[in-house]
Amino acid sequence: MIRNIILFVALLLLNMDVLASPQKWDPQAGFKAWEKGESTGDYSLFKSLLSENFLEFSHPVQPERGVFNGASALEKMNTLIEQRTKNPNKLSFSRIVVFQNKNQYVFSFNSEGTVSGYPYKGWNMIQLSYDQNGKIVSFREYLGDVDPSWFQKNTGGKTK
Repeated sequence: MIRNIILFVALLLLNMDVLASPQKWDPQAGFKAWEKGESTGDYSLFKSLLSENFLEFSHPVQPERGVFNGASALEKMNTLIEQRTKNPNKLSFSRIVVFQNKNQYVFSFNSEGTVSGYPYKGWNMIQLSYDQNGKIVSFREYLGDVDPSWFQKNTGGKTK
């Protein structure tokens, strides 16, 4: 009985400690910064949230298509940002739904506007993983109901 009371008090104190020290960073900050970049072409805030220890990048469309790890992951992420800064998309996001598992957050959303200057309407998912300091260590993007051949057909695989 005393053991159960001690265990109960220990668990209570542990939970109080967790409640007393909330996470010091916003897990949606990375997505909000990405959304700003996709609507304006300004990815500076998103870049500031990337960890020096960036581990994984995945994208479904050329020229960044594939899954990359380590140094090549950060290189591909920065290449995508450079391209989008030079030739920005003009997308607005809606119906945003967030799923979370530990340090991983998945954002499911509708997007509409232009991609490389061409009309676009579809849904996407972006998965961001964070380190303990709120820095992004992984970026994975998935396209929903848009066939990647749309990009080939509409852009010739190139940007304007």
